[in-house]
Amino acid sequence: FCVSQEAPLLKPLALECLAHPSGIATRGDGSVVFVAETMSNRVLRFVRRSNDVYHCSVYHQFNGGVGPTAIALDASGRLFVARYEFAELGETSIRGMIAILDDAGKCVMEVQAPGPEVLGMSIADVSEGGETLYVSEQSSGKVYSLPLANLEEQQ
Repeated sequence: FCVSQEAPLLKPLALECLAHPSGIATRGDGSVVFVAETMSNRVLRFVRRSNDVYHCSVYHQFNGGVGPTAIALDASGRLFVARYEFAELGETSIRGMIAILDDAGKCVMEVQAPGPEVLGMSIADVSEGGETLYVSEQSSGKVYSLPLANLEEQQ
């Protein structure tokens, strides 16, 4: 849903058609809204047109795992996508992933999460230290942090 600019009216962007939408991120001006659709294993992009109508497209389709559960944008416009997996699989090699998408929706990097059940994510600007990614992982009950400068060094 979004609030209309003309009147205080809540308008649906997608009504009763999404398979477990769970994460949401917007560009600063609200012109683009990203939605993690967990059970379809994809990220949708809603773009606001000049007539204040949003158009939807599939921004990125994943395969494997359960699906994306959380998303966040960094200052440069990269979209970080938390990809959930079931802890009950019990295999130590199975982990959740953090996918990093460029502005065209292409996956440019994947980072293994500290556990499989990645549910929440946020990016904060920690001034002198740069941006930091915070990730919550359900099976361990922990919150992890990763300075994004560390990711730059890995590329």
